[in-house]
Amino acid sequence: VGYLDHLSCTADAFTATAAALRANTRRVEDVLVNDIGAGGGRLVAKEACSVKAVAALQEAGRSDKFLNLLDGCGPVTHNLVRWLRNIVEDPTQRFFVAGDGGAGEATDFVPEGFEVGALIAGFKPAAAKWGPAMREVLVDTVHDWPPTGRLMYMEGHQRCRHCKGAFSNLWVSNGACFRCEGEMRASGRCPVGSKCPV
Repeated sequence: VGYLDHLSCTADAFTATAAALRANTRRVEDVLVNDIGAGGGRLVAKEACSVKAVAALQEAGRSDKFLNLLDGCGPVTHNLVRWLRNIVEDPTQRFFVAGDGGAGEATDFVPEGFEVGALIAGFKPAAAKWGPAMREVLVDTVHDWPPTGRLMYMEGHQRCRHCKGAFSNLWVSNGACFRCEGEMRASGRCPVGSKCPV
């Protein structure tokens, strides 16, 4: 039970830290519009920005990255604490059931009130609504792939195993850059591996 108390305090700390970060740092959108002048979908090259504006954008990017992580961790961890307490209080009760039928057919059952799946699914409409438009703007903006010239600020140490470009963490997930991932998913292929369902 000591572990659950510690985990509950951790969940509270996630929520409190997110609130403090939100109150004391700027968001990427604010910096883009007010410091860089990139409002209304206007693209601005890095060279056209002041060093101070680029530094503010980098700081806001770091803050947003951690804020997004904390905003996800807080509610999920609170919900996990609830269910772990239920399991500790009644270890003979079967709350969760999962199985794998072989050929990629997995199934799982969760109790009513287990909110983690719903929390994750809550982001799906936003991703479905804005993801294609975001990719379209980026594809129209970045004609050569991987990017060169004024868009080299996208460059980093994460290598896309499909196009072999090197990008920052923002642009690569599970070994696929955003563009290759989008193209593969659109064609019905999984960018993560050949055995996973799209």
